[in-house]
Amino acid sequence: LDVIVSAYYHRRHRERYLKGEASEFRLPEATTLEGFAMDVMGRGGLATYVSFLNAWVPAALAHRDSVMLVTYEALRACPQRVLARVLNGFLGLSVPCQALRLAVRSSSLGRLQAASRT
Repeated sequence: LDVIVSAYYHRRHRERYLKGEASEFRLPEATTLEGFAMDVMGRGGLATYVSFLNAWVPAALAHRDSVMLVTYEALRACPQRVLARVLNGFLGLSVPCQALRLAVRSSSLGRLQAASRT
């Protein structure tokens, strides 16, 4: 359920980036992770996640040729291989290895953190 934890931290600690209509997704300052996850009326908690899976899984099983599962573990282990599978295999593109390497290198956590500080 790391998706819920990520959603909580994004909505709780990156609120400075939420402007205009998106500001409605800001969490009140007193919201705890447990409170966020267990709020059945709120968006993004456990109820939202379960509802999504209940809708998504049957659709994915009915259209297996149109769905590709990518695990976090595979992405962490070899991001270039996963990116190649998605772009060149699943989407049928012809992205060269050099471009894939550049994309992975450019999206490293350190580079993204540095870019967000500027």
